[in-house]
Amino acid sequence: MKNLGFELNQQIYNGLIRTYAGACGVPDVESPHIETYVKDAWNLLDQMKEKDLPVNIQILNSLLLLHKNALFTQEIHEKVLPLYEKYKIDPDIYTYQNLIMHYSDLNETGLVFQNYDILPELDLKPNRVIMHTYLLESMKSKDIDRLVDAIENYQGSEHRSE
Repeated sequence: MKNLGFELNQQIYNGLIRTYAGACGVPDVESPHIETYVKDAWNLLDQMKEKDLPVNIQILNSLLLLHKNALFTQEIHEKVLPLYEKYKIDPDIYTYQNLIMHYSDLNETGLVFQNYDILPELDLKPNRVIMHTYLLESMKSKDIDRLVDAIENYQGSEHRSE
């Protein structure tokens, strides 16, 4: 990109990391490729730091998406989530969307519920993706109370027009 006269900025770095995230989500991608994509994404983050480009919520959420798609749960907890605190960036609804979807993919219903239950404390309203995932997990677990409460709360929220 630099050879073409493009100066790498936050948006370009974010796009590159998201491209790796997308590649990790392709069915049947081989493990060595996934490991290379993840390593390259961390190298991009290092390049940003070397250029004194600030890390923002989009970069962190892209790293989270990358590790979600790679199914690298341990790295999410040990490497990615601590970056939010390190850079003093509050997780947003997309952070929780990625976490909830990740735990759902792993059939970790308790962790889906735990992350969903945090949203009101953070004044975050679930979006359609979160609601879809949460409702499916509630049905799978046969937790009718959670299912009904979620539907009632969602219907009473501002999301009816989405």
